[in-house]
Amino acid sequence: MTRTELPRKLIKLSECKANDAVAVKRVIDFDEEFLRYITKIGIGIGTTIQIIEKREFDLSLGILIAGKEYSVSGKVAENVFVEKKKAK
Repeated sequence: MTRTELPRKLIKLSECKANDAVAVKRVIDFDEEFLRYITKIGIGIGTTIQIIEKREFDLSLGILIAGKEYSVSGKVAENVFVEKKKAK
C-alpha cells in the first residue's frame, strides 16, 4: 500500500456529516506545525470525534473531542482519516 492508498473503510474527516461519530485511524503528517496543532486539541490515533457542524462556506468543521468543542479547518479535515463508529 502506498502512502496515499487507504483501506476502503477509512474516509477523510472532511467527508463526514453533522452528527457522525468517528475514530481517528491515520493522519498525514505533512507539516510539523499541523502535528503540533492536532496534538494540542487532542486528535491522535484512536481519538473519538463527534461532528457537530459542517460549514460548507469554508469547509471547516465544528467537532467535539472529550467533551470540548473545537473548530478545524478544511485543510486539517482533509488530512485526518477516520472510520465511522457504529451506532449503539
